[in-house]
Amino acid sequence: LARRSFEVAPADAPPAPPAPVPVDASLQARIDAALTKARGGVPAFEAALAKARADAASASGAAKESESWILAELSLSRAEPSLEPATSALADLDGEKRKMMLAAANPSDTALLDAAIAELAALTEAQGDAVRALGAQLSR
Repeated sequence: LARRSFEVAPADAPPAPPAPVPVDASLQARIDAALTKARGGVPAFEAALAKARADAASASGAAKESESWILAELSLSRAEPSLEPATSALADLDGEKRKMMLAAANPSDTALLDAAIAELAALTEAQGDAVRALGAQLSR
């Protein structure tokens, strides 16, 4: 049978893009868990940082090793463990990325994971910068 005109694709037409592959549900669940863990730690970090900033402001101008300076240093030390939820979640996703690099990865999975890693990297960087800035303020 001869092809009819509507059955023949024009020669200059680009090929149809491949259908997107859905994101792996178990990977989505692990990413969601990591993001929830990191985001859930933000209030505790912000509270600890606010306390450390208040104590550092009280110690402003005080001599090193004075009572107010020691209190500010202790508050800063207590704030540092509150970095753990975000850094731990980022490490979890970095492990997922290493596994993905060793296997043929679905582009949808890669894009989703890369976006989550970028979000957590920005969060950990901002939290770390805040702690380092306060530490530098106290060391002056």
